[in-house]
Amino acid sequence: MSKKSLMVVLVLVLCARVALADGVSMRVNQSEFYFNVGEDAIIPIVINNTYGKEIGGMLSYTVTQEISQAGFYYSSSSTNSRSVSFEPGVSAINLNFGTSNAPTTLRVGLSFTYDGTKREVLPEFVIHFVLGNTTQPISRPLSSTSQTIAQQPSIRRSTQQIFNQIFGNTKATTPQSNILSQDMNALKSQIQKQLQEQQSLEENFKQAVAQNSDVQKAHHSLIEEGFNMTNARFNPLSNNTGTFELSYRNKSGAEARVIGRMENGTIKRLVKDTPKLRQQMLSQLHQSREFQQFEQQLLQQGFKQTGLSFN
Repeated sequence: MSKKSLMVVLVLVLCARVALADGVSMRVNQSEFYFNVGEDAIIPIVINNTYGKEIGGMLSYTVTQEISQAGFYYSSSSTNSRSVSFEPGVSAINLNFGTSNAPTTLRVGLSFTYDGTKREVLPEFVIHFVLGNTTQPISRPLSSTSQTIAQQPSIRRSTQQIFNQIFGNTKATTPQSNILSQDMNALKSQIQKQLQEQQSLEENFKQAVAQNSDVQKAHHSLIEEGFNMTNARFNPLSNNTGTFELSYRNKSGAEARVIGRMENGTIKRLVKDTPKLRQQMLSQLHQSREFQQFEQQLLQQGFKQTGLSFN
């Protein structure tokens, strides 16, 4: 190979490496953010565009909210995309994810797709709405899959200066931030509506179970035996369809249960589980030859009975 050809190859390799270095990266200064209930969750995102020109694309975000209330767990996600463009160099946008009137946690994922096939993904970060002190524990910074800001040779300002500027400015009222805030408020309203519907469904199912004569009979028989209800679990599929379990305990600590399944207002299965009934079943079980043979085999193999459960 001639020196001229070798020179051309080296130039092509160097150009390829420079081209690969160009891109758009995203960064946040921590993986978890804490805000007081009622406070807007404004998250600064640092953008680094090394192309030397304005780059347009789609900014996509997924927000997942988890709610646990009155023994009911609910999770809802919303994914949206917006067309955005970033000037060359380092810039920052403040994204407003709205607020919450109760303690809750949001999980947020961001990605930026541009030039048709290129996609920059920022790892998931967490937003906590809390009561009282919002002191933040130590958490790691998050960077997208591209080179981090501190490693980019074209940055003229330090990372700390960038974050100081972000936290000190008022750029949260940009159109992009307002759109995100509106979407977050819509998501919150949707979750609250679905939670209210679920609570209404559970309340109607409770009423259907409580008014059923078979359930009332089983309940009153346990009360007469000295048991008091300690807990109730309901899993409704509709206003009059679902499963339930009522738990009881007497003064000596013995426990009892009423387990049932209702379909369209009709009890399809109802089991009363009490110490007395369990003792009767155990007595019948020990009289069974099949059980005796099985128990003997286990004892010969070195097993010992440690507990007893009836289903």
